[in-house]
Amino acid sequence: MAKYTCSKTKDEILEIIAEEFRKVNKDYDDAMQNDNEKLKERNQGRYVAMFDLLHRLEIYEKE
Repeated sequence: MAKYTCSKTKDEILEIIAEEFRKVNKDYDDAMQNDNEKLKERNQGRYVAMFDLLHRLEIYEKE
């Protein structure tokens, strides 16, 4: 497996991931409201990928 390096802190990484997830959620909601099938499919795939990443990293929203 390849080795990776990152100069970001844990909190910076979490914020970046959360921001991207918010963008994906917004895009998905917009596609649903506009009833655009191509955008729905594209954004549904992005949503699932982001959700899987968050789950795999065990990143959860604070209650």
